[in-house]
Amino acid sequence: EDFIYGDGGGGGGGGEEAQGSGCVVSVSSFTKILSPALRLGWIEAAPPLIEKLGAIGYIASGGCVAAFTADVVAHLLEERGQDEHLALAVGSYRARAAALVEGLAAPQEEMEGADGWDGTLPPLHAPEGGFFLWVPLPLGLTAAELLPYAERACGVRFLPGGRCSAPGGGGGAGGAPNPDSCIRCCFALLEPPELREAGFRLRRAVRLALAARREA
Repeated sequence: EDFIYGDGGGGGGGGEEAQGSGCVVSVSSFTKILSPALRLGWIEAAPPLIEKLGAIGYIASGGCVAAFTADVVAHLLEERGQDEHLALAVGSYRARAAALVEGLAAPQEEMEGADGWDGTLPPLHAPEGGFFLWVPLPLGLTAAELLPYAERACGVRFLPGGRCSAPGGGGGAGGAPNPDSCIRCCFALLEPPELREAGFRLRRAVRLALAARREA
């Protein structure tokens, strides 16, 4: 079980199932909850599995995987410093996610769309963790169609959804939207006012792209 982003949303970790099962291993990382690019993580599993992992030669020898970094983080954990840091991070990410959702989906007269589009871009699911929103585009508009208007006309960027899906994966399974008609938006870097503005700009870009399609 890869639970790298789970602890950043305050929704609980994935280790409970791992510890209660003899065949599940939960892997997580301090990269997302302590410091970017901190290449250190941990494993949660039932005690017999942990004992086997701990007996691996390069760990048992004392060399560890990242000895110095592990010692620094271990001290932070012993002093409970990570608890305070994580609480601040979760609060910050929640505020940023809410600001981006507001920019994408709050009703605004100037954003009223055309051709059956209501002018909003709500995410597929309300964010409960992680760093990203998955946003379906209206009326079959693709991320490739939208990107030039977003970057050149509106000064905003996103990751096309198709780059987050296996080639040939398609869409529509279980009612899921086609990845090519979705965009992935990161809320981890910018401050709430900037994220709110980014949401508005994406909506303007969609309006421009739909207008260009209509006129073509």
